[in-house]
Amino acid sequence: MAKLSEEKELQTITKRFSDAVSAFTRRDFPAAHQQFTEIVESYKDSEHYSVLEITGRSNVYLRMVDAQLNPQKIELKSAEDLLNEAIYQMNAGQVDRALTLFADLNKKQGKDPYVDYLMAIALHRKGEVEESLALLKQCIDQDAHFKVMAFNEPDFEPLLDNRDFRDLVS
Repeated sequence: MAKLSEEKELQTITKRFSDAVSAFTRRDFPAAHQQFTEIVESYKDSEHYSVLEITGRSNVYLRMVDAQLNPQKIELKSAEDLLNEAIYQMNAGQVDRALTLFADLNKKQGKDPYVDYLMAIALHRKGEVEESLALLKQCIDQDAHFKVMAFNEPDFEPLLDNRDFRDLVS
């Protein structure tokens, strides 16, 4: 009889969990929050391991839903914060946002050839080759080690056929 009770409880929670995951996948976070909360509350005292396992998974989803409903605002206070966020945005494909953050960083701490080097990479990713090369030239004029960095930079690899780029890094 206990086995029948477990199977019925497992069937019910599995259906409810599936519905909640569907709401999550649809990005209907309020509905997903309600459904996962109800699952956790309804089955938290179950004596069946398989049911408690789904309750645990519901808790994980509930935390993800909470993060979506209440996103944390990150304050970029220090120059290092700005630099890290700009690099993150550039790597995430948000090149315009990265360029804005790099410009803010240069305003905050003064012109920095490393920041300009990163801006040159971002400009190249954006397809603005001439602007990228002009900024890269400024970096190299300030510190010759940027020649080596640019030559070995995977983002600049497509420019190896560009005469202006080769002249800069040779």
